[in-house]
Amino acid sequence: MAVNISDICAMGGIPKYAVVCIGFPGKTGDKYIEMMYSGIADFAENYGIDIIGGDTISSPQINITITVIGLVEKSMALRRDGAKAGDKIFVTGFLGDSHAGLKVLARKGNKKLRDYEYLPVKKHLAVSPRFFEARALLQSGLVNSCMDVSDGIISDITRICDESGTGAVIYADNLPVSYSALKIGADNHEDAAGYALYGGEDYELLFTVAEKNIAKFMKFAALNCVNASQTGVITGKKGIYIKQGAKIHKEDNKKIWNHF
Repeated sequence: MAVNISDICAMGGIPKYAVVCIGFPGKTGDKYIEMMYSGIADFAENYGIDIIGGDTISSPQINITITVIGLVEKSMALRRDGAKAGDKIFVTGFLGDSHAGLKVLARKGNKKLRDYEYLPVKKHLAVSPRFFEARALLQSGLVNSCMDVSDGIISDITRICDESGTGAVIYADNLPVSYSALKIGADNHEDAAGYALYGGEDYELLFTVAEKNIAKFMKFAALNCVNASQTGVITGKKGIYIKQGAKIHKEDNKKIWNHF
């Protein structure tokens, strides 16, 4: 439910209705089914969403399909295809925490969570769509393109650039990475910037603002409590590049998440 709501939020929309189709194996206990439905319904209620229909079936495995329908002001939806050369690239919040949390959950043994590991694990297990931030971005009138970060910033900026006919340079040194993700990366002898670039499932907002509007946007963001970090620039030349330190290289897509 959360990731579907995030898709509506990423367009500046207000989620209104949901349809839930769910299948369970015949031996599934009533208590488990009730718990599953309660979780879905409670989360929907948090966002004022009415579950208006769907279907329940017998299935060899648990199978859940959710469709969320939302509304947005006419001609104001935040889209992927509006990025222009020279736009600055921003993200809300921190990137890489969800993947860092997955690293903690996937490790062997039953080690007790350390203090700095708790928030990334929580973020991985409990998605929090950026509803208020997205509504603020829409109302600012300063955002050219937007989507949520579901598959890592490199994968998702690629989608914006493909739709907009542009390219991008991502500044790896400017990525907003939390102390917790940095520590978990160090524990695994990995660069936490990689978690932010490719990890995904952060469900923060990735958006672009024209260079001429940066000062106005930063003032607006401060007044409206939108925590946003500048992480790159849109270019007229197609292709995604990563700049880290003095080095810059073209992304080869080998590390990008592929659903199939």
